[in-house]
Amino acid sequence: ADRLPEYMVPTRYVTLDALPLTVAGKVERKRLPAPVAEGTGGAEPSTPMEKSVAAVFAEVLGVASVGRDDDFFRLGGHSLAVTRAALRLSEEHGVGLTAQVVFARPTVAGVAESLETLLWAAAGSAARNPDSPGTTAEREEGEL
Repeated sequence: ADRLPEYMVPTRYVTLDALPLTVAGKVERKRLPAPVAEGTGGAEPSTPMEKSVAAVFAEVLGVASVGRDDDFFRLGGHSLAVTRAALRLSEEHGVGLTAQVVFARPTVAGVAESLETLLWAAAGSAARNPDSPGTTAEREEGEL
């Protein structure tokens, strides 16, 4: 990690007794086991938003469980997986979460906090917008 850029540092290692070889003595890549990503087993997600983010991270990355301080990229995430996770979370919570947020704050806790901020901002924007449905209904109720 001190010699390579972060994106080139392997996120998973698999220890083998011997490499599977072809008859010609070359590594037979098809017989290499797939690395298995696992969470660090740290603190469990505590808020509903953290639990939602952890579930999406686990599904997108194919891991069994994800802790609140687990880093998306250390679990094997990459740019395409970030896009899938951001899209799933945006659809699930009704806000526009961008991939840049996950790059900037790649832990479950960081993404959950960003989502909560986006939801808070969206709610504040809807309250200030006179054309929003909630505000119109409140006005009509007051006129009755």
